Amino acid sequence: MAAKGFDHFLPGIVVTAAIDLGTTLSGYAFAFRDNPYRVYASVWKSRTTGDFEAAKTPTTLLLRPSGEFDSFGMEAEEKYSELTEDDMHHGWFFFQNFKMELYKHKKLSRMTKLKDNEGKEMAAMDIFTMAIKYIKDKLTEETRLGKTDLEEHEILWVLTVPAIWSDAAKQFMREAAQKAGISGNQLKLVLEPEAASLYCQADYTRRDVQAGALVELKSFQVGLKYIVADLGGGTADIATHQVLEDGSLREIYRSTGDALGGNRVNIAFLTFLDNLFGEQVMSSFHRNARGDYLDFVREFECKKKLVKAEEPTAMKLRCPTSLIECLQETRKLTFQQCVEEERYKKLIELKRDKIQISPKLVNIFFNEPVEEIIKLLKEIIQAEKFEIDTVLLVGGFSDSPYVRERIVREIKREAPEIDVVKPLDAGLHVLKGAVLTTLRPNHISERISRYTYGFRVAVPFDERQHPEHLKDKRASGAEYCSDIFHKCIEIGQRLKFGDTIKCEFHGQREHIRSKLEACSTELYRSVLANPRYCTPEEGCERVGVVTHHPPMEGWGNIVMFTAEVYIGETEFKISVINGTTQELLETSIDFLDH
Repeated sequence: MAAKGFDHFLPGIVVTAAIDLGTTLSGYAFAFRDNPYRVYASVWKSRTTGDFEAAKTPTTLLLRPSGEFDSFGMEAEEKYSELTEDDMHHGWFFFQNFKMELYKHKKLSRMTKLKDNEGKEMAAMDIFTMAIKYIKDKLTEETRLGKTDLEEHEILWVLTVPAIWSDAAKQFMREAAQKAGISGNQLKLVLEPEAASLYCQADYTRRDVQAGALVELKSFQVGLKYIVADLGGGTADIATHQVLEDGSLREIYRSTGDALGGNRVNIAFLTFLDNLFGEQVMSSFHRNARGDYLDFVREFECKKKLVKAEEPTAMKLRCPTSLIECLQETRKLTFQQCVEEERYKKLIELKRDKIQISPKLVNIFFNEPVEEIIKLLKEIIQAEKFEIDTVLLVGGFSDSPYVRERIVREIKREAPEIDVVKPLDAGLHVLKGAVLTTLRPNHISERISRYTYGFRVAVPFDERQHPEHLKDKRASGAEYCSDIFHKCIEIGQRLKFGDTIKCEFHGQREHIRSKLEACSTELYRSVLANPRYCTPEEGCERVGVVTHHPPMEGWGNIVMFTAEVYIGETEFKISVINGTTQELLETSIDFLDH
């Protein structure tokens, strides 16, 4: 499966190991130095359902009442169900789908807390650390079956993150991984659609979802333009690439996406039940019959994977007796009385012990996220003047026949010449591609900035051009405008791997104490190309703070700085140089400083 131009393992590295902590499902993959293109994927087994095996396991974490780790994945779900059956679950912590919280939190910090399914709070950092540590330890144990003398420093770890995540969320994952025992200099983050894109480029076989047949994929030709839509449980993460002469990939449309994963279908289903039976009934069902509730939602999750757009059929789910009892106890109603309302007729009915959901209603559950995904794909195709050759669908949500059929139908209607393809094992492409990224760190040679980035600086206040409300009067009596946006990177700007972007600015350090204090410079981003001020009106938000420490002799009265932004892989790397002495200053950047 080797592709032209791929490099070898880094010196001293024996194993490359990738962890994909997904919204719905998680897994890992790894490869050994002696056969770097033979990528092994995780195998998860159920302890209660005999021979059942899967390449990924549910992203669920079970903690004891003390807050200590108990189990993860299938084992956590199965044990929690047993606890609920015996009414012994009280006080335990059960977390599901917690990855999405990093996307939702606009002010993510190290102190951010998450709620479990009973509303009990715990530090998000601890939750992610325990989950990553469990997968890390399981992966390490498996790799040592193939190489018994493997040392920790011989493993290069890769953690996958959505391309649409904030810099704060990426830093959060890095710090959680380091707390889980992964050394920072042996850890890299990769963007999920980019990893999938690399694996598609390196892989030779794909499945054409329109024809349903296997077709041979000759290595991606130079000039090929294609979209990779990573459709997961939480997000739709979309990247658009072109193959260059050296085999590397250039991003030709900035990465895009949103919370449009398979979980949106589940949310639509549960919201419908809230409206049908009442929120109090569903809350009682969730609280008092937790095992039945989990089984009910799990059955829907399995059945939704069979739904087809071209051959719509009704979905049948077992109706838990406990749900009927909660309905009667809370509202004094029967199932039939609830569905007699005009708006629910012919949409849902109870037949013996089965809830039958009409094809029309099932389509409604899928419609919103799928429509939004199609809209994003069409926007890219139109922006690229219909010069896209292929749309690749990867990720767990792409396994849904409904999703694939809808996307194929809509894309073919607008651009019949574009191939819409779902590769084999599409749910593992991110993981396996993440392993391969270590062989060629610069496989994405050009990216497009999603935002305009700049530093917040102060300049002498000029009443002719600066707004009065931004005036800042210093102790010395001097007046400054302290919210000037000093642009470093512009939205839509092409960023080449290995480039360095320089920004020069200066500050004053007249007082003795300030000469020995660290300087902090705030980093902002904006959706506008040329913001003047670091204000919400200019589409700006503060994303982090760059701290640089003084030289041994302290700062001079006027401090000249040159900030160098290194364009590498997925994370910001900034160094600051003393403009007077050209000395490289000790610098750190913190995106979690809120």
